[in-house]
Amino acid sequence: MIADNSGINVLGRLGCIVNAEQVLVLLIDYISMELDSLEEEEAVRPLTDYASGRKAALVECLELIQRWEDAAKNGLDWDIEANFPV
Repeated sequence: MIADNSGINVLGRLGCIVNAEQVLVLLIDYISMELDSLEEEEAVRPLTDYASGRKAALVECLELIQRWEDAAKNGLDWDIEANFPV
C-alpha cells in the first residue's frame, strides 16, 4: 500500500487505473517520503547494511525517474544526491 504522510492509501483515492504520469508522480512522492524517513533514522543512529542498501536503491530510482522529460514539472527538479548522500 502506498500511503501519504497521513497514512491514507494514495492509490485508493485515484481509483484502480492510473496513467503513467500519475504513477511516476506517485513514485516520486513515495520514494521521497521513504528517503526522508531513512534520513530521520540515520540522524538518530547509523543505518543497518540493509537500510543503507535500500537508501542507495531509492536514490538510484529517483535518479532514473529524473530522466523523465516532465520530472522537473512534477517536482523532481532538485539535486537528489545532495539531499540524500549515499
